[in-house]
Amino acid sequence: MSSQSCSIARSVAIFGDRWTLLILREIFVKVCRFSELQATLGITRHRLSERLIRLMEADILYKELYDESRKRYQYKLTEKGLELYPILIAIAQWGGISGGISGSQTTMVLPWSTFTKTAANSRNQY
Repeated sequence: MSSQSCSIARSVAIFGDRWTLLILREIFVKVCRFSELQATLGITRHRLSERLIRLMEADILYKELYDESRKRYQYKLTEKGLELYPILIAIAQWGGISGGISGSQTTMVLPWSTFTKTAANSRNQY
């Protein structure tokens, strides 16, 4: 991935599949726990785990322990991950307007100001 000289190729190496973008969409709207992501998206455990690992390795997500007794984690956006919000909005708008998908609608409507926190706050809030 890092050996690619083209920024689009490097980005596609991280986001180049349907599931990764859908996982990010859900995390932006605060569906952050593994079981919630799996149920909401209908994705297999194996595929979800692979995508979450890839996003953590790319410093887009980090995991945070929320249930110490059962060792359960939730996934949150890093500052680098928060920077993806306008890109996901643009993709959603394009799909709803120009994508030729009849009856589709934009599902991400949270204002950008919701995500413009400092890195310290983002680790506590998202």
